[in-house]
Amino acid sequence: MTDVVRILVVDDDQQMADTLADIISAEGFSAEKAYSGEDAVRMVADNRYDCMITDIKMPGMDGVDLYRNVKQISPDLPVILMTAYSVDNLIEQGLSEGAVAALHKPLDIKMLLTFFHSLRRERSIVIVDDDPSFLNTLDKVLRTRGFTVITCEKPEKLEEILDDHQIVLLDMKLKDTTGLVVLEGIKKIYPNMPVVVLTGYVEEMADSIRKALAMSAYTYFYKPIQIESLLKVLEEIRKQQLGKILGREPK
Repeated sequence: MTDVVRILVVDDDQQMADTLADIISAEGFSAEKAYSGEDAVRMVADNRYDCMITDIKMPGMDGVDLYRNVKQISPDLPVILMTAYSVDNLIEQGLSEGAVAALHKPLDIKMLLTFFHSLRRERSIVIVDDDPSFLNTLDKVLRTRGFTVITCEKPEKLEEILDDHQIVLLDMKLKDTTGLVVLEGIKKIYPNMPVVVLTGYVEEMADSIRKALAMSAYTYFYKPIQIESLLKVLEEIRKQQLGKILGREPK
């Protein structure tokens, strides 16, 4: 992954697209423009972007249809819808199918730039587990999918690692403590941090899993982990985190 965040701006209003792209570029991001949904689909197929922001109401392919097409090509690409019109049905369709947020024009540029600055941090994952082999394997898998990964074998060092833009994968059975104790500590400092709990001990940890969910753990996985299912949950969490920056509360 490159260091520069790449944004694709899509709007059939060329002046709007040019102005927004210029503002984004001035902030240090890479901004490219497409003036139609059809052009945007081709660009996404040929390039890697960190986010696409698209007008909803466009001739030919509207923004929601564009999102559906892009999702087939790049399912993890965060997409923001924007509109100057009342198109509640299209907005609802786009959001229900996974768009990060829908913004009304004129855009809140400060909020949008804050969102773009967050794109890299929102892919940061901390794995807490005392099994070096498991840590190494999951670390490699997640890195190949574009995540920044921090591994932690000693939970007492966790406070030095965490910040409020991360996701934690937490094993429930640790050598010198329990996952519940660690989870409680995380939630005291970062009450809204998404924590996914893991265990290889289905029966032994059943009660601990129930207690973890009652303490607002996001969900749980049994080892060996089904990677595609985990990745789906991580992207779901990520989109919720990004949506919050743009004022969208999870349902």
